[in-house]
Amino acid sequence: MFKHFQYWIYSETILASDEYDIEWRTLTNLYIFSEARRIPNLQNAAMDVLIDTEMSRSCISIAELSHVYDNTAESSTLRKFLVDWAAQRVDLAKESRFGAANKDYFPKHFLFDLTIALYLRVENGTRIADFKAVRSNYHVSYSDTRTESHEDSEHKKEVSRLLMGLSPLILPL
Repeated sequence: MFKHFQYWIYSETILASDEYDIEWRTLTNLYIFSEARRIPNLQNAAMDVLIDTEMSRSCISIAELSHVYDNTAESSTLRKFLVDWAAQRVDLAKESRFGAANKDYFPKHFLFDLTIALYLRVENGTRIADFKAVRSNYHVSYSDTRTESHEDSEHKKEVSRLLMGLSPLILPL
């Protein structure tokens, strides 16, 4: 994950031009890292890669869903994307991971969120045919991460300390 974070610091993109595939866990960890540290541009970059590669991905694992739900805020756009993706792309009747045998392993909040998403899909008759076309629904802005000015000041200090702590690890590209 830190390799991609380092690359993003220098290039403002997560994947190198010769890199075509990245694991769910790496992307979700980058998103969780950036959400916890309130780095919206990194959140959006991770989300863009998730969206750009979503068609080539198999269904996310239950362990990965649990990891996301255990480490993100209730209002996280990563949660929203994964719920919408499952509601739109996964054939729940055929996908064995959604079977009764696994019902106790799913994060309860995910199942609740998925129920609402499926209800709204039926109620509104809407279907997301192309996540790329609606990617802005899953982006965060700096204003989304702002709270009080004292917290902003403390956040800047924390990011500075984090980057200073990482500086021995960051090698020139």
